[in-house]
Amino acid sequence: MKRKQLFILVLLGVLLAGAPPESPAQTAAGSRSSAALNLNDLIEEALKANPDIAAAQKKRDAMWERPPQAKAWDDPRLEFGVRNVPADDADFSKVDMTMKEVSLSQSIPMTGIPSLREKIAIQEAKSADRMHDYARLQVIREVKKTYCDLYLLNRHIETAEKNKGLLAQFVKTAEAKYGVGKAAQQDVLKAQLEQSKFIERLIDLRQQKASAAAQMNRLLGRDPSAPLMGEPALEQKTVALHESELIDTAKTANPALLSLQEVIARNEADYRLARKSYVPELTITGAYGQRENAHRSKTYPAVITGAAGSNPATIQQLDQNTERSDVFSIMMGINVPIWFNSKQNKKVAETHHMIEQAKAEYNALANEISYRIRDLAARQARETQLIELYEHGIIAQAHQSLNGAIAGYQVGTVDFLTLLDSQVTLCNAELQAVQARTQYQKNLAELEAVVGKKLF
Repeated sequence: MKRKQLFILVLLGVLLAGAPPESPAQTAAGSRSSAALNLNDLIEEALKANPDIAAAQKKRDAMWERPPQAKAWDDPRLEFGVRNVPADDADFSKVDMTMKEVSLSQSIPMTGIPSLREKIAIQEAKSADRMHDYARLQVIREVKKTYCDLYLLNRHIETAEKNKGLLAQFVKTAEAKYGVGKAAQQDVLKAQLEQSKFIERLIDLRQQKASAAAQMNRLLGRDPSAPLMGEPALEQKTVALHESELIDTAKTANPALLSLQEVIARNEADYRLARKSYVPELTITGAYGQRENAHRSKTYPAVITGAAGSNPATIQQLDQNTERSDVFSIMMGINVPIWFNSKQNKKVAETHHMIEQAKAEYNALANEISYRIRDLAARQARETQLIELYEHGIIAQAHQSLNGAIAGYQVGTVDFLTLLDSQVTLCNAELQAVQARTQYQKNLAELEAVVGKKLF
């Protein structure tokens, strides 16, 4: 009888020492025992080194190089050539209008067109600015969620290791009782099965932790195999959620919405530019022609008086040089939009449709953001209730159930399997409480990215 009481007291001590209820204070104390992985430091590093953010920044910088280009006139056109050269001998002095010519032409857009082109480029650059902000928010969200995942996985691994050790004690106890004929073989097999399940669980959890660490390294711009120095220490933060205020804030802060506003403004400027395409564009050309002087030889008959019967003589006059002045020309021309029905009209219609498309996308995204905010607020309310339920209800009840099972096992009214089931129930309740607290923080990170403003 004394040996049985001693066994029960030892078993009770193992159970109570091996499965204490986990509280936020205990979690924080445990995290301080090892080096903490600081979340703010990780976010700062990701913002500096993440390649997605770098790509968005370079695109933004490139887009801001466009407005001056868009506003500038087209380059003038310089031409060299010859005109009116005789085809028979290519003599530059033979024909008066043969010349060597150089010309310079410049297209001059009508008033308002360069400024509209510049506005289109500016709106595109502003949209790129907003998408750069969007990329930063997405990286911050992913860093926070991955940090929460690492924290949760560590808690799961700790709990699984603790319960694996506890079940090892159960196996030894069951084998000892089975050896003296005080327990059924089923008790031993059940304890061994539960122990194997925890070993399997640990294998899966360690793989998930390795994957989460690789994901964090990817977000930080590090080598995926680089070690993370320290362990996450999740601070439990709560935020008062007012759905209508969050929705109003998102309309003025969400980068994706703001980017679509810039796209709408860009398309409206493009529409005004399309309407101006009916106005002809002026082209001015100035040309200078250099002509060669003329070289002519002239012969004519002349009668010379003298001896009777003499014949008329031909006298050849010396070459004559005729000086030709150089010439210049100034021309003005316009394009004539005679194909307006298939060109300008279609461009106006196209840009009008693009405006309506951007407005529809804006409304769709605004509706999606409103839905996501309301959905996340509902999820947060659920997690808050679950945390309260687990920490002040289910865990305490599971402890009472386990204590009752121990007491019943002592007097022989509860079998070993029921005792084992009570311990597993307590383990699951503690894990669910940790998961609810972690999910609350992940939802806050998601909500922050949706609203477009830091909440915690």
